Amino acid sequence: MFDVSIRVVERPSQEEKKLLEGFLERFGLAFEGCPDVAVFLEDEGGRLVGTGSLRGNVIKMMAVDPGWQEYGLSGTIVSRLVEWGRARGMTHFFCLHQTRYRRYLRSLRLQRNSQVRTPRGAARNGQPWN
Repeated sequence: MFDVSIRVVERPSQEEKKLLEGFLERFGLAFEGCPDVAVFLEDEGGRLVGTGSLRGNVIKMMAVDPGWQEYGLSGTIVSRLVEWGRARGMTHFFCLHQTRYRRYLRSLRLQRNSQVRTPRGAARNGQPWN
């Protein structure tokens, strides 16, 4: 197996926000404001290898380092975010994603709710899932 530590952080600090912003930039993703909670997956050296955030009931800003893909880390991130939300009374979640990840999100048993058309240039914000 692999050694990854999981941190679930409510209202990330400025330092944690900068860490998220730098990590997301590597994947062409933007830091979209302060989340209510963020999940940090770190390797044994403390290096960030995966993250995801929840703001309201929207899962977003999710990425996993290519060297750590295929280990189910995205599922771990989504599970932790949903657990956090459910503990606070949330029952429906939406996931903003790039279209190319649609099949993967279905494998996590997320169902398509509706399609939202975004303006050209805003394709990163994809479609909501519940």
